[in-house]
Amino acid sequence: MASNKKNSKILALQREVRFLRKTLSSQKHYLDSVHETAMGLIQRYSVDDLLEKILTKAGILAGTPDSFLYLHDPDTDELIIKMGQGVYTGLLGTRIKPGQGLAGKVYNTGKPVLIDDYATWSKRIQHPLYDKLHSALGIPLKSKTRPIGVVGLGSFDPAKPFGPNDLNHMSRFAELASAALENARLNADLQKELSERKQAEKSVRILNAELEQRVADRTLKLEQAFSEIKQLKGIVPICSKCKKIRDDKGYWNLLESYIEKHSEASFSHGICPECSEELYGKEDWYQEMKEDQDK
Repeated sequence: MASNKKNSKILALQREVRFLRKTLSSQKHYLDSVHETAMGLIQRYSVDDLLEKILTKAGILAGTPDSFLYLHDPDTDELIIKMGQGVYTGLLGTRIKPGQGLAGKVYNTGKPVLIDDYATWSKRIQHPLYDKLHSALGIPLKSKTRPIGVVGLGSFDPAKPFGPNDLNHMSRFAELASAALENARLNADLQKELSERKQAEKSVRILNAELEQRVADRTLKLEQAFSEIKQLKGIVPICSKCKKIRDDKGYWNLLESYIEKHSEASFSHGICPECSEELYGKEDWYQEMKEDQDK
């Protein structure tokens, strides 16, 4: 009789030890997940990298290899599976409306949801994969207070259902994961804005350089043109009878010589009608030429 009592106590202690070990293991996974997610708040993970880490850590924390992540598409108002692990890998790209199934309910309520037996749940999504799904757990991902996605976890083993403890851990994990995700999104937006600003500044610098080069080229051409221009300035002394011009050295120059020397102009000589008449008006050949022109 005493031996049976002793054996019973030993068995009870063994069960308690196993329970404590399981609890400690669960707590360790939870703390590791919290630490990893907290690091996402201070490290510059990309949004996609952080989402993958969140999904992986959620699966480890809940003790299941099967997990999925829905994100909301505001253009179509649909939830889309962006990432999947385990059996959910083949469901990438699946779309549902808010309110549909576990993920739709979590998205609409903004609260974690635990389903004890998804296969028999009246609001389940009809898909052959879910016929063998037993326990299911969904947690919201939020931006500030607005849901933007859902992390879902599935247990296909009846011996390993999710319980209130999992729901409690995942609820706290979701809050931290949402904060890390918001930080990653803000960092991504900042990096995009900085990249666009750098590109704009580069374009402005290139444009300014082109404009400066154009101005320099135009200035050079103008300077060359001005250097080639000869101008007549001031009062020019000219003989009132012969029309010769006196230069700076006191020499009298023919009008055309002076102008050619002080400008770019050149002369071709001819004779005006008045001068022709004065010089050749009495010549017979001139008279004959005029008569021929008048005919």
